[in-house]
Amino acid sequence: MLNFNGIDLSGDMRVTDIVRPILPPSVLTTSKIVGRPGDFLYYKQPGAYTIPVSFMIIEKEQSTLRQKVRDLAEKIDTDQPAPLIFKDEPDKFINAIVSDNTDLSEIMAYGSGTINFYCPDPFWYAIEDDIILSETSGILEFFRKGTADSFPLIEIKGRNPDTITIENDGTSMTYTGELNEGETLYLDTNLITAYVVDSSGNTRSVMHELDNLDFPVLKKGNNFLGIIANGSSTVSDIKITCRSRWK
Repeated sequence: MLNFNGIDLSGDMRVTDIVRPILPPSVLTTSKIVGRPGDFLYYKQPGAYTIPVSFMIIEKEQSTLRQKVRDLAEKIDTDQPAPLIFKDEPDKFINAIVSDNTDLSEIMAYGSGTINFYCPDPFWYAIEDDIILSETSGILEFFRKGTADSFPLIEIKGRNPDTITIENDGTSMTYTGELNEGETLYLDTNLITAYVVDSSGNTRSVMHELDNLDFPVLKKGNNFLGIIANGSSTVSDIKITCRSRWK
């Protein structure tokens, strides 16, 4: 099975080869220093990569082959990256978009080619994510699957006449803004943004109501995340979408 953008492509083509890297490519930031051998390494970060998928299409009639090619082209043509899933890892997806030329070699009613799936985000994500729920503030201990750090989405409901503090791995961030009954505070650590949504669906930015931008990062395995209501503030519901992922 090859599933792209929610569509199973098994009936459209026969996959003959897939090239998947063991790790994302390392993008190194370095500089040369006169008198020092080699380079000075500042930092490393994972880079984007491409997954080539070779395929073939066999039909009895040339006209039928052309129709299948047209149908396949429509299914894989997207304007934004979409989930790509392989049958040997049906619990994970990577966001991809078709890049470069997708040429098709045709002999009679037989066609073969390669689709290059470009993955700007080089991590694989859980189809069924780890979601942590709590009805009280405090220190939450939970297990998160995956092998790479992840940037969760945190949702907090309650009342905040004072402050709410989020603690994680030796860092803390305090929300000093207003939170009323029926409102939800969202902390999106991937986009590094914070906003409140009221009961009518209206959204307001609250980035200026954070004392710093030390958004929490979740590690693989066991995690401790504190959501503390200070003073007369209360927390009635907490939802943590872990966005668990793999290298």
